[in-house]
Amino acid sequence: MKLRNRLTLGLVLILVLAFTGACSLMAVTIRQNVLAEATRSTGNAAEELLEEWETVLFRFDLEEIEQETARTAVLRYFFSRLAEGMEEEGDCVLQTGEEEFVNESGVNARAALAGGKEMSGSDGNVLYCVVSAGGRSYCVADVELTWLQEQYTVSVVRDITSDMAQVRSVIGQCIALCALTLLLTAVCCSLFLRQSLIPLEQMRESAESLAAGQYSLRIGSERQDELGDLAHSFDRMAEAVQTHVEEVEAFSETQNQFLHALAHEMRTPVTAISSYASLLRTAKLTEEQRSEGASLIGEESRRLERLYVSLTQLMGLDSGKTELSELSLEELGRRLSLLLMPQAEKAGITLSVAANGTDTVTGNMDLLLVFLTNLFDNARKAGADRVDIALRREELSVRDNGCGIAAEQLSQIEQPFYQGDASRRREGFGLGLAICRKIADLHGGRLQVESSPGEGSCFSLRF
Repeated sequence: MKLRNRLTLGLVLILVLAFTGACSLMAVTIRQNVLAEATRSTGNAAEELLEEWETVLFRFDLEEIEQETARTAVLRYFFSRLAEGMEEEGDCVLQTGEEEFVNESGVNARAALAGGKEMSGSDGNVLYCVVSAGGRSYCVADVELTWLQEQYTVSVVRDITSDMAQVRSVIGQCIALCALTLLLTAVCCSLFLRQSLIPLEQMRESAESLAAGQYSLRIGSERQDELGDLAHSFDRMAEAVQTHVEEVEAFSETQNQFLHALAHEMRTPVTAISSYASLLRTAKLTEEQRSEGASLIGEESRRLERLYVSLTQLMGLDSGKTELSELSLEELGRRLSLLLMPQAEKAGITLSVAANGTDTVTGNMDLLLVFLTNLFDNARKAGADRVDIALRREELSVRDNGCGIAAEQLSQIEQPFYQGDASRRREGFGLGLAICRKIADLHGGRLQVESSPGEGSCFSLRF
């Protein structure tokens, strides 16, 4: 079952319980109020009848009538006259013991008070009850009177069938109104929940699209509530997933290119080693030819060794485990001069290393030396005869006057194994700038390149 249906059903059940409780309380309250009013008015009529009856008894000295038959007839006459005057209040009943002098109600008032009551109670000297007889409802109220040592019961019996029917009608109308209200409320709640839960439906569709590989779908909800916040969070998640997938795809493509380039770089020396080894083992060669073959095998083996060292260095940088500390640029310049001056003299390159004696940077001495020596080596391969290295707090730069780099090649030179036509040398693998870029990233900086063909290049690490 869908969430919207469950919420609607749960809300309807709560409303049913609430309306049922309200209707029950209202029905009980209305019935009790009607019965209370009926018993109150009937009790007042009984008390009024008693007062009138006492006045009759003592005004006309009915106790002087000695014959019981005559006294009974007179009692009935006078009580009937009183009953006629109180017809609007109900039927009047006069009883003594089990004998009924006057009773036009059809209800035995004394027996009704004794049992079979729907409601009973007392109010002062008045006893009252509500009973059902012959499919009708009656309210009975009576008072006791002692006259001539005889106990008389004066009662008023009121037919409240129409009142109870009206109560049932009102209760039925209330139930119908509550049912209609409940139905309308359920419909409105269903529509409201349907509208409110639209972001959830959109998130479901977006999740299915993500699962199917479509990462561009966004919800774009403008709601300013919790569901709106959830939709915005989902959009951010989808965007992060899309970015991550694109990065993974780009990395995968880069890795494929890297592996292809690595295979290409390894193919030439491996082929050469295999070929010369086969020749040395099977062909009849002169001693000079054997020496030349062994020399070529050794050269290609060292070439593979250098490739292994460069790859190991690059993978070590990818691990990102580098300790940085405060370094003196003067000390960095001194060590760099010791490393590069012999190579520069051998290659006929004029080298200058300038460093401010008081400047410091946060970095790794060994990695920064690798960074600067790789850039110097690239300048040497580019045919430069002058290289200027400047070590400043803001940046480390290497400027040369080599052949330069074409504008269309600038975006590719940091890719592993990439070698521009003008700088290609068989002793290189195109890994130097990839290593330099990694070192720049580890120092929280970036590698920047400025170059013009025929004029030279400037590589710098800006912190």
